[in-house]
Amino acid sequence: MTANPAQPRFLALDALRGVLALLVVLFHLPVASHVRDLPLVMHGYLVVDYFFVLSGFVIAHSYGQRINDGAQARDFLIKRVARVWPLHVVMLGAFVALEVVRALTHFDSVPPFTGDRAPGGIVTNLLMIQALGTEDSQTWNGPAWAVSAEMLCYVVFAGLILWARRWALILALVIAAFGLAILVIYAPPEPWAAWMNTTWRTGWARALYGFFLGVVVYRLWSWRPPPGQGWLEAALIVAALAFIWIAVGPWTVLASLVFAPLVWVLAGDRGPVSKALTWEPLVKLGDVSYGIYLIHMFIITLMVIAARKLDLMHDRRIDLGSVWLNDLVVLVFLAVVVGLAVLSYRLVETPARDAVSAWLKRKKVSAHGQ
Repeated sequence: MTANPAQPRFLALDALRGVLALLVVLFHLPVASHVRDLPLVMHGYLVVDYFFVLSGFVIAHSYGQRINDGAQARDFLIKRVARVWPLHVVMLGAFVALEVVRALTHFDSVPPFTGDRAPGGIVTNLLMIQALGTEDSQTWNGPAWAVSAEMLCYVVFAGLILWARRWALILALVIAAFGLAILVIYAPPEPWAAWMNTTWRTGWARALYGFFLGVVVYRLWSWRPPPGQGWLEAALIVAALAFIWIAVGPWTVLASLVFAPLVWVLAGDRGPVSKALTWEPLVKLGDVSYGIYLIHMFIITLMVIAARKLDLMHDRRIDLGSVWLNDLVVLVFLAVVVGLAVLSYRLVETPARDAVSAWLKRKKVSAHGQ
């Protein structure tokens, strides 16, 4: 694993992550809008695999040469926990608070703290192990299964670099292939959770597959950077969107392989398309993409509760009686989620990350002083 300190960030890749995070939001949003039944939206769950590939790529770039002993591996994992755990816990707390209110006021007919909101799931979510076979369904903040699976990838990556750096590329390929094999062999039988649309059951394998494919892509990128040709960048973006549009059934397991060349070609911000993606608002959207991903389901839950109260739920979708009004609801919803994500980035994510980084620096200075 090599690293290029001159490029601390991959702006185009981050910007695309922000845009695709909105696609995940639309996939979950039960509003009868014009876009609801578009295949691109209905298959939006596949976008999560772009996140995994990108994460493996970026982590390999940032830490491939910075984990040389147990202390550095520990610090790496502490930093990763500081990045993903605080907002995850805040949103878990919001869901738990909603259940407490439901138990105290009985504002609807849904029994509190049952099913996917059982108390036991609080513990597994706090430990971020809810996607590692500890549950029999998604629990609490459903999208947070990916946080759990991602933490597994961080742990495996740290061990790989610490104990088998010489064989890291080969072992990354083996781990990615292992994850893919698990998906194929143990694909859930339910049509709504088959193949790549797996979360709490074999989502950990899905994450290993994408993340370590991203590690491989980083190695290839360091050997042979992309040529910066706009037609190639545009073609791979179109190919990825087309794949999301048409992929169903067993074909969905190719998602990470489709996203891998896209990550390779956009990294480095060399071509005209990748440079266009570095437009500041898009980069800012990428900055808050984690908040978008973790916050949106809570707002959807509140919307569904309100829609049931107002008798606006029809065929399991919120419908105001006009598809144009429904479109307006979607736009307002996206604005609210992005706004809350901006706040979470400023008030939760950044302070937590900076506080832990400062603590680790003080600890290192103290250790050297002794």
